[in-house]
Amino acid sequence: MYREITLDQWQKYVDQHPESCLYHDRRWIEIMMRQYGFKPVIPAIVEDERIRAAIPFLVTRTLKGKKKLVSLPFSDAVNPLSDDEATLSTLVEEIRNRYQNDYWQIEARCMLPNIDESRMHQGYVKHVHALDCDVETLFANVHSKTRNGVRKAEKEGLSVDIRTDEEAMEIFYSFHLETRKYHGLPIQPRGFFRQISNKFLQAGDGFIAMAIFQGKPISAAIFLKHKETLVYKYSASNRDALQVQPNNILMWSVIKHAAENGYKYLDYGISEISNEGLRRFKLRWGSVEHEISYTYLSGPVSHGKTGRNGVLTKVIHKSPPVVCRIIGELLYRFAG
Repeated sequence: MYREITLDQWQKYVDQHPESCLYHDRRWIEIMMRQYGFKPVIPAIVEDERIRAAIPFLVTRTLKGKKKLVSLPFSDAVNPLSDDEATLSTLVEEIRNRYQNDYWQIEARCMLPNIDESRMHQGYVKHVHALDCDVETLFANVHSKTRNGVRKAEKEGLSVDIRTDEEAMEIFYSFHLETRKYHGLPIQPRGFFRQISNKFLQAGDGFIAMAIFQGKPISAAIFLKHKETLVYKYSASNRDALQVQPNNILMWSVIKHAAENGYKYLDYGISEISNEGLRRFKLRWGSVEHEISYTYLSGPVSHGKTGRNGVLTKVIHKSPPVVCRIIGELLYRFAG
């Protein structure tokens, strides 16, 4: 029987389901609810008070005010949770029939059953690294050019700290703001990252890895935990220090840390297929690439990023950092 379930009911299902991921966690959903005012809609098939299938959505709006149902905004890939494919197929049909007239677009960031390929966008890949061997073998499996980059950073005297404190998040945010401004892109609101710190890092379910050179941080990355998987979520660097290759030693230190602390997988997130440089960076650590499809149950099919607004890009790039922050506060909610 179809019904909409609560976040409490959803989280109980997530906790016991073997295929759940970071983006299913109610804390991740609540961050977007509180930061952007998105409302949750969680359709499910329930039999004898037991959830058999469910997909979490948030209600978002376009810049023009059109309502969208998205599973989930600002999330890489969000697989549906179900007991079997037949029950999932029933749920997908219910969602399409019940909601298609109420929303301009219904987007699920996964492949769903019994959907024509014309209703999918297949422009992404995901990289997952199995940490199923000892540290020495993991390093031997890294591409030789990347291993050389790690060794160069070590010779330069770089080290990596693992931190969860609020100061570390502020340091990361300063690098992230510098990077986004340089590329002419708005930044997520500072409150978004503070919520990640409060809900995940302070709970022991994530950390910030920070590359240190001559006593100063020069690169930082946020990693979040779900069960036995560590997720590489955000990273940013001081552009003036990239020549000492801080990102190489940072990533290797995290891989080593993850393997030594019982994680089975490192999830590098998704990349656009066209972004060959980023894909190469992730593959050289020993990850495996998987194709990712987004499904559109109604409305237009989005074919990846539509490109930057040239005027906005120039304004952000040439303006003080505060402009990047203000534009992000005003507009980032529409990018989900």
